[in-house]
Amino acid sequence: MQPGRTYWYHLVLELADGVVTLGPLVTNTFETSPTFELERVAPSPTSGPVTIAFSVAREAKVRLSIIDVQGRRVAVLVEGTQRPGRYQAVWNGAGEHGLAIPGLYFVMYETPGHRSVKRIVVNR
Repeated sequence: MQPGRTYWYHLVLELADGVVTLGPLVTNTFETSPTFELERVAPSPTSGPVTIAFSVAREAKVRLSIIDVQGRRVAVLVEGTQRPGRYQAVWNGAGEHGLAIPGLYFVMYETPGHRSVKRIVVNR
């Protein structure tokens, strides 16, 4: 099913004494993720991988990054156009320069006109 479409059905029931047809029945589908949202970052604190859940309301460019406390980009987990829906990314603690040191980090979720930030505590 595609979001935003109307679907028509006929329901056919096979009973012991015959067949009954109901319909037409109509259903409207809707966007599965009506907003751009950084939904969940877990576990935190962590000594292992972190799962990051986010949603995309409509097709858009998305960037999901890990930022350190000095504002430097440590890793880019997602960068590009995403279709509407819910997604998960996993950060294993690695960055462009190797394994991130223990400390406070931020997950930054960016789309045109929207930015969300959540924190992660890494304790190895």
